[in-house]
Amino acid sequence: MYDVPELLSKVEEDIEINGLDPSADSPVVVRSRFKVKPLEQWTVWWASL
Repeated sequence: MYDVPELLSKVEEDIEINGLDPSADSPVVVRSRFKVKPLEQWTVWWASL
């Protein structure tokens, strides 16, 4: 996401890693969050898929 200038302009704070959910049978899930400008969360969310 940080290499896409259109998305980077919408992010207000750096990413915050909240934890890891390891599982023996599946990939590790990284829980994280970051702040974006108001009403831009869906634009950033769709671009991250």
